Amino acid sequence: MYATDFRNRPLSISEVTELTSLTPRTIRYYHEVGLVPEPDRDGAGNRSYRMEEITRLLWVQRMTAAGLSLDAVRQVAEASNDQQVQTLLNELDQELAAKEEQLREQRTVVAQLRELGSTMGVFTPKVAAAYKAAGLEALSREEQEFMLLLESTHGTSAALGLVRPIM
Repeated sequence: MYATDFRNRPLSISEVTELTSLTPRTIRYYHEVGLVPEPDRDGAGNRSYRMEEITRLLWVQRMTAAGLSLDAVRQVAEASNDQQVQTLLNELDQELAAKEEQLREQRTVVAQLRELGSTMGVFTPKVAAAYKAAGLEALSREEQEFMLLLESTHGTSAALGLVRPIM
């Protein structure tokens, strides 16, 4: 299909799905929730998409790909000026930054578990390094549980305090 096809004639929903990679179900849902106006119907009663509806579908697709919820897309679509749109996009950017920070923290934990091993990786890197330096890497399950509880409830210094006398 060529882009000029939808300039010269209306397209069927199957042609629009090919053009946009959206499913018919998604397109119909966007109509149902009011994000994209229902197109006119042809003589057989089928939806007949023109450039305006196709462009709107592509715009909604771009907005959702950027991470906006459908409610946020609606807010952007209904925004009366560019400042409102910028505010909504700034809010989205802040949400994405928070998610990015959360993912970074999760990756740090995974890297720690990989580096220190699943046994020592449950402790902070500082405590795990102290245990390794003291040659205490092979703790029993009860010792691990106790140290994890101690470190979680009383902090890193309390856990380090138990390692130092051994060293």
